[in-house]
Amino acid sequence: DYSISGQTNPSTQSMLVWAFLDSDEMQDPYITFTQPDGSYHLGINDEGSYIVNMEDDLDIYGNFYTNPSYQMVDVAGHVTGVDFDIMEYDAMVYGQVTDRNGNGIYDAEVDFSYHDDYLDIHLDYFVWTDEEGYYEIWLMSGYEYNVQAWSEGYSSFNDYVYVEGEQEYNITLEDGGNQELGWVEGYVYTWEEQSPIGGAWVHLWSGEDNWHEVWTNEDGHFWVEVPVGYYEMVAGADGYWDANASIEVYPNEGSYHDFFLEREDQD
Repeated sequence: DYSISGQTNPSTQSMLVWAFLDSDEMQDPYITFTQPDGSYHLGINDEGSYIVNMEDDLDIYGNFYTNPSYQMVDVAGHVTGVDFDIMEYDAMVYGQVTDRNGNGIYDAEVDFSYHDDYLDIHLDYFVWTDEEGYYEIWLMSGYEYNVQAWSEGYSSFNDYVYVEGEQEYNITLEDGGNQELGWVEGYVYTWEEQSPIGGAWVHLWSGEDNWHEVWTNEDGHFWVEVPVGYYEMVAGADGYWDANASIEVYPNEGSYHDFFLEREDQD
């Protein structure tokens, strides 16, 4: 008999809560919604390490998000106090993704990200365009975001934009011919203990106009979709020396590489 329970702050009802074992095996999640007083309770069948998530899945509030977005919880009985702060986005960016002729591009991915290791700020937002190529995305004001966009058959887009309040931001993707996509993933570990490093950055590039950036999650894992080709890579984190690598990306396949970083103060 096991359970996970907590509270939203401030009290917010109808937020979706789901939890699943931190395992590579396929499994059905445990699901519930927060009550009118903002509380929730999940009955769990087995003990173990769980990932607990919360979000406005019913899109009731539109611009609400949780901090943190998920939590790792070790369950060996009844775990209480797994609480989430309810935050409100204060900026919206909207626009259209088009080709060079001004035609809207359907199902293009648009990513906005900001990362500051020193202040431990890591913001990642993504959205896909509608049938006319339009998108809109809620963000936090006051940051210069790295904007990236992709769509099959086009060259990737990379730029920076400072976001404050509501603003329009249009994107043009250049024709990439019959460009196909693959992905790169792996882990970033410490060299000595081989422990995962969360919040590490990984840069990939293949020429001046094909540059990508991704950050590791709490488990040290990174994943990024890129056009096929040969890439140089570098990974780093605050307090560690950078590590370099190269990798080949193939159509509709994953390429894998793990980084091991040495501490700067290591003798």
